[in-house]
Amino acid sequence: MSLRICPPLLLLCLVACAPEARYSANALEPIDTSDSQPPLVEIEEEEETPPSPPSQDLSGDRCFHLEPQNFPSCCNGGEARCIDQGQVPDHLRRFGTDCGQDGLCIPSKILQAVDHVPLVECTSIGHRAGACRSTCGPLARFYGGQLPQDRCDDGDRCVPCVDPDTGEPTGACESVQCLPQSGHDIPEQEPESGLGGEFSCENPPDEPVIDVNILPECGVQARCVPTLLVEEDLRDDLSSCENDEGRCVPEELVEAQGFWTPPSCEFPGGLEGRCLSTVFPAVGERAHELSRGSCQEHERCSPCCDPTTGELTDACNVGCDEGPAEGTQCEPIFTSCCEDRGQCLARELIPAGDRRSLERDQCDRGMLCVPHLVREEDPRPATCRGEMLLLGQAYTGVCLPDCLKVPLEVLMVSQDCGRQEKCVPCRGPLGRPTGAPGCPD
Repeated sequence: MSLRICPPLLLLCLVACAPEARYSANALEPIDTSDSQPPLVEIEEEEETPPSPPSQDLSGDRCFHLEPQNFPSCCNGGEARCIDQGQVPDHLRRFGTDCGQDGLCIPSKILQAVDHVPLVECTSIGHRAGACRSTCGPLARFYGGQLPQDRCDDGDRCVPCVDPDTGEPTGACESVQCLPQSGHDIPEQEPESGLGGEFSCENPPDEPVIDVNILPECGVQARCVPTLLVEEDLRDDLSSCENDEGRCVPEELVEAQGFWTPPSCEFPGGLEGRCLSTVFPAVGERAHELSRGSCQEHERCSPCCDPTTGELTDACNVGCDEGPAEGTQCEPIFTSCCEDRGQCLARELIPAGDRRSLERDQCDRGMLCVPHLVREEDPRPATCRGEMLLLGQAYTGVCLPDCLKVPLEVLMVSQDCGRQEKCVPCRGPLGRPTGAPGCPD
């Protein structure tokens, strides 16, 4: 991704028309260049005033020979008029957007231009060289209306000379000429000095190259970036912004122009992981199952290998990340338990209040067996009725796997649940909710 600027503005030279008469040194009377012949008619001489030199023609070649005020406005937030396409020169149509039937919305600066539209240089997204273009034109609209204003007039935004996504010229730094020009008017883009040349994963920036404040917020330490500026293979991994105006991207990625490697962390169970923002849907949706570890508050430690299946995840493939350490072999560490009705999880991933109800079962040291039913978002176990021995108290409960640890379970008797299940009360002897999954609130 090269950073380029447009060449300096070309000055318009006005050439004066050649005078129709020559004047004497005192500029009071014209020099007589004719033969010395008496006039045919004698005319009384009057005091003559020196004629003014012919004036220069400052009108030049106008882009449009019409009165813009006679046409309807066509743009919110900018000045433009809806002109019938038949009145728009072919070479200027690309600077307009559709309006009405067979109309083009042309920015007022083009409508009023003489000879050319002055090119105003500016600094666009990511410190890229750009040019000021009307928000009514197709270029500014193409980038989602989130371009910086920089030094541009109100109603204009700074459009980059080179598309950050494709590396191709955007046309923003072309000169807008009123008359058709031969060849191409795209000025050669020169690398911008002082920014360390082209950035890459091998040469990442050591300080922010994009001011995230020019983009709207969309989450904790995240910004809404126009979709076209987000790498195509990353778009599906990001959530859409409000009104689908872009993708919600972590600020770290934005500031580094994508040339960023997430910090490493250790996932519970000893797996290699990366600190990723919860604005990634794959992280945010499982935030309650992931530990924070050494990551920042808005991040979670996401494993490079799926601890359940042993397959590679995308957690270690963000930005410039090259993947897990060389030689890493992914293996499942969260094995099954409770006779395939549960899964072993690291204690750190289980809320402290739930641990007392879980057994180690067949799990390794430092892990507990969590039944699948308990992990469901909306568990719906079968209801049951039982009796508390010695207390002689009947109760209503739910049928849960027998690998759960339930207080006073030796006193519970029920015939309603299936094999390898136990009828767990929804309320204790004193009438307080037990918190058993699937019980009514």
